[in-house]
Amino acid sequence: GLSRYNLVTAELLVNLLVFVYNDFELMPDYVASLPIAGVDGTLKNRMKGMRAEKALRAKTGTLSGVSALAGYTVTADGEVLAFSILISHYAGPAAPARRIQDTIGNYLTRWSRSSGGKE
Repeated sequence: GLSRYNLVTAELLVNLLVFVYNDFELMPDYVASLPIAGVDGTLKNRMKGMRAEKALRAKTGTLSGVSALAGYTVTADGEVLAFSILISHYAGPAAPARRIQDTIGNYLTRWSRSSGGKE
């Protein structure tokens, strides 16, 4: 889980997510265990009304001054993207950090490689 002593980078988390997704034995159960944006778990009340709703699955993590969101989303082209958004060293409540994560997650879901990365 998330710890203030973690030295894990967002890049390392994405590499792990890609590894799991490409493992025939691990992927189905792991992906099914992740909360779905706007539907259940820790993402039940997040990204509602956004394109990411029902398209993004991710694990959340929150500590004082630290917020994490890492998982998978399906782009406008139907491509599965692994992502990790780690926000740290902020003061105050986690809600603003979560809104930033939701905005980035929604952007990734709306993204299209076929349009040169433009929506």
